[in-house]
Amino acid sequence: MKPNRKRISAMIIAFAMVTSLFANFPAVPNNVPLKITAAMPAVVNDQETEPSSESEAVDDGDGIFYEEVENNGVFTYIVADSKATITDWAGEVSDITIPETLGGYTVTAIGEEAFKNNKTIITVDIPDSITSIGKSAFEGCTTLWVISFSENLEFTTIPAKAFYDCNSLINITLPANITTIENLAFGYCLTLENVWISAKNLDFFQKGV
Repeated sequence: MKPNRKRISAMIIAFAMVTSLFANFPAVPNNVPLKITAAMPAVVNDQETEPSSESEAVDDGDGIFYEEVENNGVFTYIVADSKATITDWAGEVSDITIPETLGGYTVTAIGEEAFKNNKTIITVDIPDSITSIGKSAFEGCTTLWVISFSENLEFTTIPAKAFYDCNSLINITLPANITTIENLAFGYCLTLENVWISAKNLDFFQKGV
């Protein structure tokens, strides 16, 4: 029995069409970035700890940022040498307490522009763990009325424009270790009447308020 040449030809043509169709699909490149969903471990007291389950790690290409939900808002922070620096905050509450730890990391710094132009904060409590505040950290917080510094704070400088244009501030008392207030740290705080320096501060230097 002779094979059906028409049927064989049709099968060959169909196979060629299917092969051509799959050949047109682009190859998956080897360098496609993968979204990071796991947080890096911290080392606290020589033991590894994971950021709490409330923390979410986000890789924006410049490094790992974490977000953690606290009772007084959502804090965004970065980690270096197992220490956290707050870089941003979001929330609706008016009374903020800077946490001493986030995700198992000790919070040691408030980064530059971390709270800049926030219009809901009225009071801020800054704990012992903070060793530095970045420039313009609270600039433009026009509803900020009270800043409470722990008397045991170790940092020595209020940086430039840290509280610039916080025009609801009336009085502020700086802790004993503050020796320098940089330029425009309290610039355009139009309602500010007094900046009190702790009586324990025996060596105060002022570059300009």
